[in-house]
Amino acid sequence: MASDEEHNIKVFLTAKDTENRLTLQPGSSPFLACDQPTEFEVSVFVDPGQVFQTVLGFGGAFTDASAETYFKLPEARQQELVNAYFSVEKGLGYTLGRIPIH
Repeated sequence: MASDEEHNIKVFLTAKDTENRLTLQPGSSPFLACDQPTEFEVSVFVDPGQVFQTVLGFGGAFTDASAETYFKLPEARQQELVNAYFSVEKGLGYTLGRIPIH
């Protein structure tokens, strides 16, 4: 039998101009059993027994233009930018980056 923890939704928040970077929000919302929803109700169906893919990480795309802008920044600002993307404590905690190859 599943524990109560397995039936709760955890909410994480990332918000501009705040300290929130994938910050776990207090409290939780339980998944509740319900009847078949109508087509007018918003519903999310989760089947933990069905796995489609493995998540390797999260990240973003770094374009040629962003690289040029990055290299025009002073070294301290470059480090600040890297921390904003890749630091788990001070940034978004990215683990992946996509770059163009010419």
